[in-house]
Amino acid sequence: MLNRVSRRELLTATAGLAGVGGIDVTSAQATNHFVIFGGSPDTVVDYALTVSGRLQKSGRSGGAPIADRHVTQDGEDTISSDGTHASGAIAGGGDAYQFTGRVVRFRISPGSQASTVRVYLNGQQVRPDQLGDNPAADTPITFLDCDRARVTGSFQSVRMHTSFWDDAGLGTNFLFDGPISGTTTIHPVAAHDPYPFAIDTLSVDTRELQTPGQPAKFTADNPYAGPWCAEQLPNHIVVFGGSPQNVIRYQFTASGHVRKSGSSGGAPIADQHVTIDNEDSISGGRVRGAIAGGGDAYQFSGELTQMQVDGDATVYLNGQQIDPTSAGGETDGSGDGDGSDDRGDDDDGETPTTGIEFLACDRARVTGAFERVTIDTTWYATDGVARSHNEIGPVSGRTRIDESNVGDVAGVAGFVITNIAAFEQGAGEPTVSKRNPNTDQCLGQIRPAKISASVADCTATSDGVVVTFVYENPNDVALRVQSDLVGASSTAPPDSLKPGQHAFDASWAPENPDDRLRWRLDLRPFGYENPVTATSPTAADCGLARETTDQADGDGERTAEDGATEEPPADDTAAPDTTSDDTPTTDVTTEQAQQSDPTTDTPPQTTEKPDPETEAPEPATDAPPETPESTPDPATEAPPETPEPTPEPMTEASDSDASGTTADSESERANHR
Repeated sequence: MLNRVSRRELLTATAGLAGVGGIDVTSAQATNHFVIFGGSPDTVVDYALTVSGRLQKSGRSGGAPIADRHVTQDGEDTISSDGTHASGAIAGGGDAYQFTGRVVRFRISPGSQASTVRVYLNGQQVRPDQLGDNPAADTPITFLDCDRARVTGSFQSVRMHTSFWDDAGLGTNFLFDGPISGTTTIHPVAAHDPYPFAIDTLSVDTRELQTPGQPAKFTADNPYAGPWCAEQLPNHIVVFGGSPQNVIRYQFTASGHVRKSGSSGGAPIADQHVTIDNEDSISGGRVRGAIAGGGDAYQFSGELTQMQVDGDATVYLNGQQIDPTSAGGETDGSGDGDGSDDRGDDDDGETPTTGIEFLACDRARVTGAFERVTIDTTWYATDGVARSHNEIGPVSGRTRIDESNVGDVAGVAGFVITNIAAFEQGAGEPTVSKRNPNTDQCLGQIRPAKISASVADCTATSDGVVVTFVYENPNDVALRVQSDLVGASSTAPPDSLKPGQHAFDASWAPENPDDRLRWRLDLRPFGYENPVTATSPTAADCGLARETTDQADGDGERTAEDGATEEPPADDTAAPDTTSDDTPTTDVTTEQAQQSDPTTDTPPQTTEKPDPETEAPEPATDAPPETPESTPDPATEAPPETPEPTPEPMTEASDSDASGTTADSESERANHR
């Protein structure tokens, strides 16, 4: 079954790596845009991309929901000399490429597909197994990681092309197996033991496959295969507990290799509380470290051969809680689902006292025997702050309160245990109850990052003005936010703000050249007291002609222009630009003087600003007798008035709303078990 066809055949993903050269992808062919982003400083994701044409680095998001400033061009990312292959790594940001042709192969480090990485091709999100000439999508083949695949269905033959790393270096195999039926996990470890390997390509057929090049009914490339598979560390251990006043030290030994991890690996602790500290040390397979309220995590190969914890810490191995005192890290058999710790006494041998301790924002401990324990939590859903209530019990000894038993806390960024109450047998009132003293601080740590808003552009049209608003949501999920446009606009702003940077256009019909359009977002449900606002320039600054919005002024200004005045007084020309409260009255008075004597020079007395209280009726008496019809009667005809500018919407009104409590905008959630 084992057939090594090429002792030093390299993976396509490792071929021809070179420095980034001056690759020009501009040609008559269509240019595509590829973006990969995700990971974190503690979770580095490796990838490799091969295209049929040529590729080059890009600094733009190309429609993917990531800001251009987070798309980096790093020295460690490489492009082959022929411009067909790129490889690199991301650790919280993104990499982008422009290329011609098609994607021949794309590979990513194992375990990163669903949780930490997103891939976009020409602005559309795709799965890694959808890329390449032989994608696994739409086949009965599902790749689980570097060296495992799942096949669903009945097939006569299975063919695998694998790569392995032994003492002599890199080699490849063609392996044949079958028949199979139902759901079968393909994991040819026996053909490579004890060396690491990867399944590069898997084929299945209802006929028998006998040669490497024989066509098969289904063939798929493994998107996780790559040089990183040689360093597989399949096991994951997490240690968490303690407090700043209670530092817990630990050590363990693994039979293989060990490296630090920033992921919880399925343990009931948020990734943000899993830290990588300088005081933790790794020497070969031996690890020493300390925790003080957070958690430490490691990936390792081989087996856990020994572990010692000097204190009351919780340990999870591959997502399952274990007893650290058991040799080899065997699973704790006491898991009854209520979080009880059956070890009973504290490590110092003293009898535990009855009480409630808050160990962190999302962890606590109840000591004593109780019929039931109630747990109140607060968290942020996609539409704002929410609460949950759960009950567990009966409990005895020391009982952990954490993600495994607090109830429904499917929040945006973690949760906070706000209150715990413990009840003895038949008690209607709690025997002991305690509120988290750091609730406010903890809520500040888990609330979603603040959304920002701005105005990108505004353009005058025949119907008014179009204003382009831009928002950026730095969170990983869409948030539902109440918002409104303050101004004469019929456009409904979006209520679901997607991750990344996005824009929308608002139609606006300003009533005054000094009007502005404002987009106001209410973030109080997410713990932010003041609203976020984005305000446009004035309608005039957006290019809307002033006479368009001044038609309500009547014909006063046109009359002034049509009048046969040889040289208007200086004050008259300045009057329309003045911003004083007397401006409308001054314009009307001057206009009346011009109307009363259209064929002569303006009387000298109008060169000074008239008093609107005493001089408004004067023009009627000064009119020449031969043209009485041109003189308006102040008693019967109201002088034309220039409408006052529409006042700009005040932000103070929205700010004053911030005095309302967060509870007023909460969506109450409850989960009783």
